[in-house]
Amino acid sequence: MPIGGGEAELVGRYMWSILGTWLDNDTFVFGEGETFGLFTGSVEALDVNTGTTTTIVGNIPGDPGGVVFDNQGNLYVGLGAAQDSSRTGEIRRFDSSVVDAALAGQGFVDFDDGELIAQVLNAGDLAFSSNGNLFVSGANFATGDAGYIAEVDVDTGQIVRKFDPADGDPNDGDFTFYQLSFTRQRCTLGALDLFSFFNADPSVIYEEAHVCN
Repeated sequence: MPIGGGEAELVGRYMWSILGTWLDNDTFVFGEGETFGLFTGSVEALDVNTGTTTTIVGNIPGDPGGVVFDNQGNLYVGLGAAQDSSRTGEIRRFDSSVVDAALAGQGFVDFDDGELIAQVLNAGDLAFSSNGNLFVSGANFATGDAGYIAEVDVDTGQIVRKFDPADGDPNDGDFTFYQLSFTRQRCTLGALDLFSFFNADPSVIYEEAHVCN
């Protein structure tokens, strides 16, 4: 889209693009899946200049959820809706060398070959803070695990904190699904309650939490 506004340029059409992130100024990396986990998904790298895509992670057993890079260039991919519901919420890490190899035409890696970091919610949205911890949102429809944002230590896989922007109680069973966003410094977290749009009296929650202390 032109910086001054106007009609955007179409660069591609995909089955079901869920979430994505920029690898660099020319490469957008996103998850592609179909129909709530019934089929096999992938993570694709789109060259926005040519409109061509390269598969980085393939044979995802369902729909990918969040897709994010850490500051070392390692790729994290969530399993948003799994064919086997007991696996929903898995978060796997792929070394930066895997990404480089795929972009160099050496083929993709299977989702199950990634390192399992944690299993949280449905790994629906992933974002890193400046202290290197991973923030996870979403809602697991199969288990009812919902109503909070998790801060995960990727070295241990442990949830170190939970946030509930709605009422401050992450353990009260609220069935909400948050979308995450950090400020540029990645120390202040914003959360949008996506389920609020389906309520008879909708409300949008935007919570600022300083997470780097």
